[in-house]
Amino acid sequence: MRTSIQKLGKTLMGPLSIIVASGLLLGIVSILQNPSIVGETVSNAVIIQNFIGGVREIVSMMFALLPILFAVSVATGMAKDDKEIAGFAVVIAFIIFHVVIGYLLGLNNITAKTTSVDYLVEHGVTQIHAFEISNAYESMLGVFTYRMGVFGGIIVGLWTAFIHNRYHTKQLPTAFSFF
Repeated sequence: MRTSIQKLGKTLMGPLSIIVASGLLLGIVSILQNPSIVGETVSNAVIIQNFIGGVREIVSMMFALLPILFAVSVATGMAKDDKEIAGFAVVIAFIIFHVVIGYLLGLNNITAKTTSVDYLVEHGVTQIHAFEISNAYESMLGVFTYRMGVFGGIIVGLWTAFIHNRYHTKQLPTAFSFF
């Protein structure tokens, strides 16, 4: 029988392979966009550069989605039964997690506007400190939230798997059985 740590390690392998593949693609794309390496002919070829730009956008999106990919991987890997339900539940939990964080930040008047570098510099913060403050926040799936990255995805995945494993077999009263 696997220990919990071994099981968690196995669940992290899927998203880690995405990081490796995306990193390799990003390196290749960067080389193909450098005129000193590939020459002016390739650099000036609009169709080739548009294709390379599209690949760069896809790879960038894969890096941006890593937190939710880790959350899904951890929740489905740690779930004992009904893994597809755990995967669906973790997406909802991930969104709720960031919406709640965004709401709490808003209550404290921490918004995308008040954490922008320009706003902070106008209000007397040094530019370096303004960048540090601004980089602590991000927009995740359209929600302004605290930047937690992959760690946030792993936490939500573990939390969802724990709740799923504990309650997925519980029967609700008939009036709520649909839910």
